[in-house]
Amino acid sequence: MWKPEPFPDQPPVDTAAIRAWALANGYNVPPRGRIPSEVREAWERHNS
Repeated sequence: MWKPEPFPDQPPVDTAAIRAWALANGYNVPPRGRIPSEVREAWERHNS
């Protein structure tokens, strides 16, 4: 029987925090929906 892969052991990401950071740093992000991968990667680099 097929079982889905478990989620990685990472806490959920606060998308509101990513959007706020992105807007403050000159990124163009939509008010809702998917956050572009380039923005998420930049946020992760900034917060690592």
